[in-house]
Amino acid sequence: MGRQIPLFAAQADVDALIDFLRDTTEVAIFVGFAETAAGLWIETPRVDEDPFFYVWNKRFPWTPNYGRVGENAQNPAHKGWHYVANTGAAPVIEFDCGTVAKRRYGRMYWSKYFTAPDGLQYDVDAFSHWYDKILGWIRKQGKKRPGDNSGAYYLPKALGASADARVPMTRLLGIHGGGPPLHAPHLAPSARAKHLPLSWRRLRRELREGHVTNPLNELA
Repeated sequence: MGRQIPLFAAQADVDALIDFLRDTTEVAIFVGFAETAAGLWIETPRVDEDPFFYVWNKRFPWTPNYGRVGENAQNPAHKGWHYVANTGAAPVIEFDCGTVAKRRYGRMYWSKYFTAPDGLQYDVDAFSHWYDKILGWIRKQGKKRPGDNSGAYYLPKALGASADARVPMTRLLGIHGGGPPLHAPHLAPSARAKHLPLSWRRLRRELREGHVTNPLNELA
């Protein structure tokens, strides 16, 4: 089986991660798809353009093979584009930075034997040691957010972005101009229902999961 850890990373987090990786060994970075084979290889991933990228530890010999996206492309814009076709048994780690705004967590993933039915041609123990170094860095730099059941580690800038994205509960309740208050006798029942932003059941869930802020803090 492969190894993975869920995470969220913003651009500044990725820059710090790449600096760390380059301190550990010589690495090469490539993305999933590009118009040319040479265009797959990049210096620094740009999270706003593509949250997915791969890191090859060049201490472990490997020859990338390239493929072309066919007519049945999942993304029609990628028809004819190039990709690395033999990542399954390669000494690479896949990173998906996630999307904080959509609450979609990403991951660091090493497929290990999972996609290598014929075994691996590199030193698995040595590569595992390198993976563990990166894992330790993520756990040291990142934090788990209370109420997030994914178990994802939020790296520092992503953690700040997740805090900024939290919705004030008083706004959801209409206390500070976010809509009519819950007690609005001047409105007909149907109108009051129309203007209520959340049901109490959903509101309790959002508060429990940490997606809304404590109203006492806002009214102090």
